[in-house]
Amino acid sequence: MTSIINVNEISTQSGSTITIPTGKTLAITDAGALTIAGAAYNVGTNTVINATADYAITNTDVAGKTACIIGAHAGGGNRTITLPDIAAAPGTATCPITVGATQDAGSGVILKVVDFNGAEQWRGTQKSDYVTLQVLNNVWQILSFKSTGTNYVLNDYTIIETDVVGKEMLTIGCNAQAADRIITLPDLQTSGLKGCSIKVIVTTDAGAAFSVKLNDSSAAEIWTGFQTGDFCTVQKINNKWQVMEHNETCYERRYLSSNHSIGGYEHKKIDGAWTSIHSIGAIWDTSQTEVVVPWDAWADIRLLLNPTSADEVSVSVSLKINGSTIYSGDANSTDGRITDGRMGAWELPVNKDDDIEMWYRNQDDNGRGIYGGSPHHTQFSVSLRRRY
Repeated sequence: MTSIINVNEISTQSGSTITIPTGKTLAITDAGALTIAGAAYNVGTNTVINATADYAITNTDVAGKTACIIGAHAGGGNRTITLPDIAAAPGTATCPITVGATQDAGSGVILKVVDFNGAEQWRGTQKSDYVTLQVLNNVWQILSFKSTGTNYVLNDYTIIETDVVGKEMLTIGCNAQAADRIITLPDLQTSGLKGCSIKVIVTTDAGAAFSVKLNDSSAAEIWTGFQTGDFCTVQKINNKWQVMEHNETCYERRYLSSNHSIGGYEHKKIDGAWTSIHSIGAIWDTSQTEVVVPWDAWADIRLLLNPTSADEVSVSVSLKINGSTIYSGDANSTDGRITDGRMGAWELPVNKDDDIEMWYRNQDDNGRGIYGGSPHHTQFSVSLRRRY
């Protein structure tokens, strides 16, 4: 037998809690018939909205929902999604809100999420960028996000708060084709840096004497790049900038411009003129005939000698760094000659401002010589890979 009770309001006989006993169920027949704060409560349902214009989320969008999902984009102009007022929208206490970009933003425009007072919480530019927020301790908290920030600059540029806030990655493309280019990082106390990586990438080969530099806010150099594809990614960790990954092309290859002679038993610097084959990074000092290291690095050094006579087996390669001999071939035969010391290859750590000099040694009492004048004759190469 079914009992029907017609009442307009249920109240307690004592206390403030009305309890459904164990084993009993309160059944609501019609969807949306149960309301909380005037909004229908639908357990297990989501709100999905495709916003084609700026949109302000309401309590109706979140009350009783397990999720509120807003799809939007800035393909034709800036797009702003406004979060509800926490005080006026009690449904925000239990409903996470996700805003996702459904297509790439147009040039110079963004998809932005702001709170009820207009304060920016997140921004996105590329398809599939998203942010999920929920009210915790009466404030909006970002639970997860993906944000692609891309900026191509033609001049020196200082990164600001709005470039990084709410971002997972900020990418800056630039080049030093016609002049030096400096990208300056924001102050470490800038809001929004937490969790945001900053990547600077060279988009076009630099001019012969130019470079792209990444500096901190005090103008201290962190990284320098030269060639297309050179890049550096940094992130704030333990309140300082940490280089996460990097690549820089710094390379010098030259051949001896003309023949060079050496006396008997002499150890001598190859101080004649050298002609460039490939020069990237401006590390060659013509006046001192040496490579000057611009920063701490691993150096890959190769030196090839081409004797002027086939029987001049006494000539061997030698290498000096900061005036100290790193390698010098010794005689390994009874007549004091070297059977094959005309080529040397070294990989070793070098420090900022070290100078690398090409030398050679003669183990014979007669004067000898090495060929120059061609890329196929006496030559060297130095490739530097930065150390942090």
